[in-house]
Amino acid sequence: METAAFTSYSIVIPVYNTTWVLGQLLQRIEQTFASHIRQSYEIILVDDKSPNPETWPVVEALARSGQNVCAIQLARNFGQHAAILCGLAHAKGEYIITMDDDLQHAPEDIPALISLQEHDVVIGQFLVKQHSWSRNLFSNTKAYFDRVLSGKPRNLRISTFCLIRRSIAQKMLNIACMPRPLLSSLIFYVTSDVVGAPVSHSPRQEGESGYSLIKLIRLFSRLLVNNSRPIFQFVAWSGGVLFMLSLVSLLGFSTWHLFRKDVPGWLFLGLVILMINGFLLITLGFLGIVFTRTEAVAEQKKPYLIQQRIYSY
Repeated sequence: METAAFTSYSIVIPVYNTTWVLGQLLQRIEQTFASHIRQSYEIILVDDKSPNPETWPVVEALARSGQNVCAIQLARNFGQHAAILCGLAHAKGEYIITMDDDLQHAPEDIPALISLQEHDVVIGQFLVKQHSWSRNLFSNTKAYFDRVLSGKPRNLRISTFCLIRRSIAQKMLNIACMPRPLLSSLIFYVTSDVVGAPVSHSPRQEGESGYSLIKLIRLFSRLLVNNSRPIFQFVAWSGGVLFMLSLVSLLGFSTWHLFRKDVPGWLFLGLVILMINGFLLITLGFLGIVFTRTEAVAEQKKPYLIQQRIYSY
C-alpha cells in the first residue's frame, strides 16, 4: 500500500488480551478493502498493556510482517477510550475508523460507515446486540445520561465502531487533556453532525469482555465527571427552587400566624432548614461550576503514555 504519501483510511483497533483472533481480523480488513473499497489504508493496533503476556508479541509480529500496520504498546492499562485516542493521534488517514479487536465488529460493515462519510462522525448502530442482559441494561442507562449530559440525539446509540473525519479527530485530541477521557463526550462536544449506520454485531470470538461490573461503573462515573458542569448547574437550580419555595412558605405561614392563628413551631423550623439547605445547594452548584472551569485549564495530564511503537511502513 502507498501509505507514505497519502492514506485514505486509518483503522484504529484497541487491543486487550486477544491473540489469534487479531490475524483473522486483519485478514478480513484486507479482503474488505481489496474487494469493496480499493483505497489506501493503514491499521493501528494499540495494546492497552494487556495482562496476557502473549498479546504484545502477537501485535508486534503483525506489525513487523504487515505492510501497513503500526503497533503501539501503552505504558500501563489506561482503558479502551484512551487507547483509541492514542490511535487517533497516530492516524494519517483522511478518515479514521475505530473498531474492537474481538470480531464483534465485522470488517465487512466498514463500507456501510464509509457510505456516510460526508458527515463528521458515523457511528455503527447494531441491529441485534450480542451482549448479556446486564450489559444491555447498563448501555441503556448510559444512553439516557449521554443524551442528557452530552447532547446525544435520542435515536442514536453509542458504540466504538465508528468513522471519524480527521479534522474532527484533531479537535477531539485538542480538548482531551483529562486523564480519563470518554469518547462519546468528546465527539458531541466538537460536532453535532453525527449519524448512525446499521451494522451487525457478532458474538465475541476470543476471551471475555474486559468490561467487568466495576469497570462499567467506573465508565459511567467518568461520564458524570467529564460532564459535571450540567450536574452542578442542576444542583444550583434545584437549590434555587428549594430556597424560593421555602422562603415563600415561610412568608405565607408568618402571615397566617400574625393574622389568623398559631402555626406549629416544628413547621417553621423545618422550613428554615429547607431554606438553608437550598442556599447551600446554590453555593455548592456555583462552586462546582467554578471548579470544573479551573480544572479544565489546570489539568494537563495526558490520557495515555506510550511504552513502545513499531511501524512496518
